[in-house]
Amino acid sequence: MVLAEIRNIGKKIRDVKIQGASRITNALINGFEISVKKYRGKKQGLYRFVEENLLFLTKQRETEPDMRYHAFYFLNYLKTLSRKEKSLEKLKRKALLRAAKIRKEEKKIMEKIAKNFGKVLRGKKKYSIFTHCHSNTVENAIIKNKARIKEVFVPEARPLYQGRRTVRALSGIRGIMVWHFVDSASWLFMKKADLFITGVDAITTRGEGINKIGTYNLSLLAKKFGVGYYILTGSHKFDFEGLSGKEVEIEKRSPREVWGFRAKNLKIVNPAFDKTPSNLISGVISEYGVLRPLDFVKKMKKKY
Repeated sequence: MVLAEIRNIGKKIRDVKIQGASRITNALINGFEISVKKYRGKKQGLYRFVEENLLFLTKQRETEPDMRYHAFYFLNYLKTLSRKEKSLEKLKRKALLRAAKIRKEEKKIMEKIAKNFGKVLRGKKKYSIFTHCHSNTVENAIIKNKARIKEVFVPEARPLYQGRRTVRALSGIRGIMVWHFVDSASWLFMKKADLFITGVDAITTRGEGINKIGTYNLSLLAKKFGVGYYILTGSHKFDFEGLSGKEVEIEKRSPREVWGFRAKNLKIVNPAFDKTPSNLISGVISEYGVLRPLDFVKKMKKKY
């Protein structure tokens, strides 16, 4: 049975009220904790109960391997722990402690990424940064390195205007000027940028970055103007399921997000993400440092 609380979390993820991969992952951890706490049956039924609730959450967004990774991790941990623990209460207590540990580790990873991003900001100059959509990891990296950053360029990221979330997060930071503009004006600001940085929803086994629609266009602009494009991400964004040949699905959202108008011979499409080839990505900045996309993939293949 999927709990009402889990359905509510799932709806917020699906409706992009919980947005940004790190927040979605945190929602998955919350879902794990709620499922464990709410379970009232026999010990042997806990795993199936938690599995049903976590798999429900992972189905709310197709292009979120980080969420699937953590669901797989928690379920694998719970299955192993269930064989060792005879008491349901001890089993639940240890499962909740593991969730708290993972949450702390996620925060440490974000801090390492911010530190590694600082290594890219060489010399004494202050950087002009172009970013797209909304990423908690990117915001944190910019804030932690604000002494090295002059200004940030942020397009709207239509149709849901997720760029506004980034603007709200950064516009109050002392010493950083934030510029906001319509997506089609991006070229005016990309040519002024020193770096183009984004978060990512997935990194494929070919080193491609799957991110908010428009990222591929912007990476082409960055290349034209000689601006390096870096992805800031935790290693859990690597699409480990791709190792078995399964491709990441590109989520298509409701056309009504674009326009509610209806007419004959009209079809409105609303892809949520696009795929940027590895040759347009200067580096992946993760907890493991700054690596070329294919070097990052090699490291992840060894890990998995």
